[in-house]
Amino acid sequence: MEFTTGGGKEMQYGIEYEPRIEDPVIIKQFNTLAEAEQHMEWIKAQSLKSYQFHRIVELQSESDAIKEAIQLAHWEEVSR
Repeated sequence: MEFTTGGGKEMQYGIEYEPRIEDPVIIKQFNTLAEAEQHMEWIKAQSLKSYQFHRIVELQSESDAIKEAIQLAHWEEVSR
């Protein structure tokens, strides 16, 4: 099953790894949720200990990320 956004664009997925001290980072991107789930199973098989620090996330397009950053900056400015 593939998910699409309201604009008809296919959603992309990534595996996010959250180290103890640093911010989370996307370590791999996939076109389908099934591919991402398959890779998570591979991570689990390789290292159960490290598996708990990984998760699947939906990736935003660059334009969506820029819009979100602008909205956040606006709300921070307005709420002062």
